Amino acid sequence: KVVMLIKGKVFAAGGPEVLTPCNIESVYGVKVKVLNFSERVVIIPEEPTPSSSLI
Repeated sequence: KVVMLIKGKVFAAGGPEVLTPCNIESVYGVKVKVLNFSERVVIIPEEPTPSSSLI
């Protein structure tokens, strides 16, 4: 199960299908590519993000 939160409120919940580029950008502000390999999900940032912007 995956639960994505914004300010303590559930933004998306479910299986790995909620790990979409749109959801990840909405929650974390980072543009990513999401790759599915068998039962694994690989999330790759499209551009480097300064660590201070994630705080």
